[in-house]
Amino acid sequence: MPIQVKCSNEACLKSLAAPDELAGKVVKCPACGTELSVPAARMLGEYQLVRRIGLGGMGAVYEAIQLKLGRRVALKVLDSTLGENKRFLERFMREARTAASIVHPNVIQVFDFGEDEGQHYFAMEFVEGEDVRQRMQREGRLPLGDALGMVEDVPKSFRRLTKPRSSTGTSSLKTSC
Repeated sequence: MPIQVKCSNEACLKSLAAPDELAGKVVKCPACGTELSVPAARMLGEYQLVRRIGLGGMGAVYEAIQLKLGRRVALKVLDSTLGENKRFLERFMREARTAASIVHPNVIQVFDFGEDEGQHYFAMEFVEGEDVRQRMQREGRLPLGDALGMVEDVPKSFRRLTKPRSSTGTSSLKTSC
């Protein structure tokens, strides 16, 4: 999610979208050359974004801090251009609701869904660790026993998709090892 920066030069006042990597750095306005500071701490609703931890076809996932509760969360953010498309926005909302309806130890909790200045997001339980792809890149082919251990609960998790959850909890499949 690019960081929006407005030029401080009164004669320019252009807005630019600085990439994540420039957070906390100084950039030059492409229109007038004025030096601008890119904010390090970015906010989305009540969430302070810490770092991007994933990127997909519909947007990005960030490690974030939910300031009201002081807890780390994974914040899935819909790409702003897709958020303008009603079909993609409905799909994103359906994903959040579906994930929130599942209760299972192998399913990540979904805590919140929201929108801030046209940017749609949902907050999930943050799970420390690596995903299967990262583990395989580090170790190579996994021993059969390890691979089977990771997938043995998957059918049980998917069976929960057909059982509606009570209104008191929320969730999404955990993919970390």
